[in-house]
Amino acid sequence: MSERLRSILGVWAPLLVSLFLAATAVSFLLTSPDTATSLWPHRDLPSGWGGTWYLCGFGLFGVAGLLAFSTLGRLRKARLVAREERERREGRVK
Repeated sequence: MSERLRSILGVWAPLLVSLFLAATAVSFLLTSPDTATSLWPHRDLPSGWGGTWYLCGFGLFGVAGLLAFSTLGRLRKARLVAREERERREGRVK
């Protein structure tokens, strides 16, 4: 597998998925039953679902953040290992 394809699949694809999940979470939070009643007056949810709506929105936002931070941490660690390997091959060991 080429380095470019590995970069796309390993870094950019998870970041794009996390961006999509974050956008979906924001959409959930902006269209919650409490704020959406003025926009859609006939939109009725069973009682007690307002809190669940917020829980889903914040949970989805948390999953998006976890995916983004773990991907960026993995990228940072891989770059550090590659730099140490390059220095070791050149004879400049710290």
